[in-house]
Amino acid sequence: MQAGKLVKILSTFQRNDWKAIKKLVTSPWFVGGADQERLLAYLDLLQSVHPKYDQLQEATIAVKVFSENGPSTGRIAKLSSKLVRVLELYILQGAIVIDEQERLTKLAACWRERGLTKLAEQYLQKAERQFTSRIDREQSYYLDGMQLAEEQGKLVAAQSPIALAERLQEEEQYLDQWYLLTKLEKTVWVLAQRIQVQTSAVDPLLSIEHLEPQIAALDEVEYPVHCLYRAAWYFLKAYPQAELKVFEALERALIKDGHLIEDGKRKALQTLLRIFATAKYNQGEKVYLAFAFNLYKKDLEAGDLYFNQKIHPQTLLNLVTLGLRSEEYHWVDELLDNHEELIWDEASAQQTLRFNRALLHFYQGSLEVALDYLDDHYDNLYYRLAARRLEVMIYYEQKSVLLEPKIEAFKVYIYRLSQRQIPAKPKALNNNFIDLLRQLIHPSTLHNSKRVDRLHQKIIESVHLAEREWLIGQVERLR
Repeated sequence: MQAGKLVKILSTFQRNDWKAIKKLVTSPWFVGGADQERLLAYLDLLQSVHPKYDQLQEATIAVKVFSENGPSTGRIAKLSSKLVRVLELYILQGAIVIDEQERLTKLAACWRERGLTKLAEQYLQKAERQFTSRIDREQSYYLDGMQLAEEQGKLVAAQSPIALAERLQEEEQYLDQWYLLTKLEKTVWVLAQRIQVQTSAVDPLLSIEHLEPQIAALDEVEYPVHCLYRAAWYFLKAYPQAELKVFEALERALIKDGHLIEDGKRKALQTLLRIFATAKYNQGEKVYLAFAFNLYKKDLEAGDLYFNQKIHPQTLLNLVTLGLRSEEYHWVDELLDNHEELIWDEASAQQTLRFNRALLHFYQGSLEVALDYLDDHYDNLYYRLAARRLEVMIYYEQKSVLLEPKIEAFKVYIYRLSQRQIPAKPKALNNNFIDLLRQLIHPSTLHNSKRVDRLHQKIIESVHLAEREWLIGQVERLR
């Protein structure tokens, strides 16, 4: 029998390997068909001469395996190839293999460990051809490049330790690519987590400032995943004072290359963009209204705002508020119609829809209808606060005698909540709204242009303020 790939592989096998290989052939992978019988017969024959395969003649194989007299070179070669594939499965048993390149790289590692360095080199050459022909640049691409480079380095070390330094220098770029990506990714998620939990501690072990020249020089075409995380890093390290151009750069990167990273991580970055844009708008930067609204709409259409096909009441409220302030009344009306059966908390679904309908009617000028849609109680704290604000705003616009009692009741309500369940930021937002509204309705404000101007400036400069845009509108009416 000619010395080929099959013989090289079998030469590394031990006695207990044969029984396991035969079990693999008879497993569900090879149920039925003549190949199973022929492979088992072939294995029995090979085992009988192990390890002296050179004594085995093709004529013997033809008779024992194919029941034919004389050589059958073509059929034997095909069966040998099938057996090689069986042996590869046996070698890789338990290993998770995603694609052909990874299969070849892992097999090359197995052959190297068994001392078959030439065979390992052949498999690595095939793996490299697979790698260099890839046009994708997902995160797995850079990991595959690193794993391939590492295995090539190990093989060179096994063949010629002297040549290892030269080989590592050639393959260094793969390792650098993965190192930069992992550092960027880890830094981004540490920053994102600190934003969520509102801490300012700095861990010097995670610093990548010294790598900034290399990161800044990355090409977007060749390294799209790196550049997406670079944009996220620039945005998050400047958060919440990031400039508009930095915000837009991350938004563009997610639109272009968001599909190249894990879905959950893409959604997390999109959420941070939405929070940032909404906060900037709420702080009085009107340019962010369009950004926040478009981000919410895009993510809604992509299905990213749903959890188990349901939408959270707070998410719905954000969508409705941004839509109304963008004067997209018809869009908001359709949104509410389409989500009547999709509210996450079914027990409070009706009150959620009714309140958002109240907001829609308020913005359209139907004040009495809006009042009719308001309920006495809301399970969600933020809906309770928003409902009380809306009630006060309606009474203000109606010039109702109930306005001042309602403002006072709201102030007392905030005070009571602050004793047990309202966070500091919502407390400040609503207290500032009440205080500025009180100044607005104070008799000394009427026909006092200087006081009106000072009040206008206070509203603009307040960091935490609910209903800022509505308050500005009312002040401007007094001018």
